[in-house]
Amino acid sequence: MFEPRRLLGISCLRQASLDRWLSWPVYWSTSRVDERQSIPPQLMWCLPNFIGIPGIYKNDIGVDPFPEKKNKDFIKISGSIFDGNEEAVDDVLLETWQCDEDGNYFGLNGFARFVPDKVTKKFSLSTIKPGSVKSFDGKLYSPHISLLISSRGLNMSLNTRIYFDDDDLTNDPLISFIINNNNNDISSLVAKKIDKYDYCFNVLLQGDKETIFFNI
Repeated sequence: MFEPRRLLGISCLRQASLDRWLSWPVYWSTSRVDERQSIPPQLMWCLPNFIGIPGIYKNDIGVDPFPEKKNKDFIKISGSIFDGNEEAVDDVLLETWQCDEDGNYFGLNGFARFVPDKVTKKFSLSTIKPGSVKSFDGKLYSPHISLLISSRGLNMSLNTRIYFDDDDLTNDPLISFIINNNNNDISSLVAKKIDKYDYCFNVLLQGDKETIFFNI
């Protein structure tokens, strides 16, 4: 069962020893990474090809959520992850999981793993607009993408969802649960449509407008 919650502050998730260990810089000299540039540990092990460490995987897992559907009309979701000071961060690892346009899950399709750009601090996900999907209890959920955020200083990943503002969310069980529990502001879960294929979705880790995360 999803249990929406507002985090009490990222500091409550920190473990001093873990945070200190993760803050140590890892240096690697490659064509993709300048010598002595600090590499977040989650990148080193999850996206080795991306940072220029070959030979671990043929291709990094999650580079393309739907590799066999290139002819489909993909949407692009872009945005930033903001810390408690409202500054965009880049040392985070993002993972998404979703169904296809017909509401079906199959194999590794629908899984993506990516990071924000080091210069612009923005992430970008090109994928299929998901369809509505039934849960194990038969309830129909509005189109959405599950988003997991991992970063240094967190001893657990943060889980949230990306809904879309051009879809009807009134009958979505999770959205209804949140509204019925005295939280009428679901805007942090909704990607804003910019044009036909582009959406904007930002995540705030702390503060008055903190994104809604879930205990799952």
